[in-house]
Amino acid sequence: FCVPPGDIESTDEIMSPKHLKGGRNSALSLSAGIMKDSRNQLPAMLPRKALYLKGDIKLLGLHLQVSLHFPRDFFSVTLEKGSLTAMHFLLSVKLEHPAMLEKVSGEQRMHIWSRDEDITEPQSILSTAEKAGMSTGQAQDFWKGSQHHR
Repeated sequence: FCVPPGDIESTDEIMSPKHLKGGRNSALSLSAGIMKDSRNQLPAMLPRKALYLKGDIKLLGLHLQVSLHFPRDFFSVTLEKGSLTAMHFLLSVKLEHPAMLEKVSGEQRMHIWSRDEDITEPQSILSTAEKAGMSTGQAQDFWKGSQHHR
């Protein structure tokens, strides 16, 4: 992954399909490149920062009065699987039915951060949309639309 200087006009553009042709692995490469260039490591990779992050997530859950906890396999969920597929689905919802965005994104958050459930497989994404109040047909239409954002 390499973007020539001056080739990006906004931070939104950096995640565009033009620069992420390789899908999820390119997004990981982007994250890895940013961390390397900044001579930094992921907070969860450093024991003290990981403890702080865990405590911070717990406090955030208390503050927001929602159940938040780390997924059992945090590294697999965040680094290997990622959430790009779910984000594409949410983009489709935002573009086609913005009123549903908060409900659907909230349900996705509950899946991963409260119930430790998958949000990367098509069936789990459709399930979150249906739990948020969409019909099965409507959720499938948004899924088809999200495939165009890849």
